[in-house]
Amino acid sequence: MFRLSFSLILHAVILGQLVVLPCLAETTKKESLAEKKYQQYLENELPKKYLSFQVQGKNHRFLSIKDRFITITSSCGEAFLNNQTQIKCLALQALNKVSLDQISEDDLLGGKNPGSVLCKKSLKATVVFGLDLQGNTTSFCAFTDGTMVSSDTLSFYGEKNKNSNTTNIPSNENRPSEKKVEEGVK
Repeated sequence: MFRLSFSLILHAVILGQLVVLPCLAETTKKESLAEKKYQQYLENELPKKYLSFQVQGKNHRFLSIKDRFITITSSCGEAFLNNQTQIKCLALQALNKVSLDQISEDDLLGGKNPGSVLCKKSLKATVVFGLDLQGNTTSFCAFTDGTMVSSDTLSFYGEKNKNSNTTNIPSNENRPSEKKVEEGVK
């Protein structure tokens, strides 16, 4: 009898291929190959994604590193991913500095974005808004060196650094597996 699993169909569709298999042995062999290709796809493509935003009338390219919860100017993100030890990027360095301990509850009155408040009050940088190709608006923290990081990223690291004497700047070493990403980086 011939078995075609749902996961093989899913993998084949994602890889842009549709494979019709004549027998169970070949199905299992093809399925494991498709699963391997799909896993490689997940490891290489899903953790990072390039985004384009128009900020103050200019197009800017950002890199979203999902397993580190970072959306940052692409040059900073690429330097981080390439393990460049002396990254001269104020946006990335800011993740070391922010903490929600630096702002009060009153600063957040009216539903203000904590990342935007951290940007202005703690980092003394400028909050700007970006418009993506689908018309969605995202707020960014813009630094004097021209780099930017999303306000949501600042909020995440501000919470992570809260009540901590140490900083939690992300490291590209020992990146979590996809399973750990789903559970959240601790």
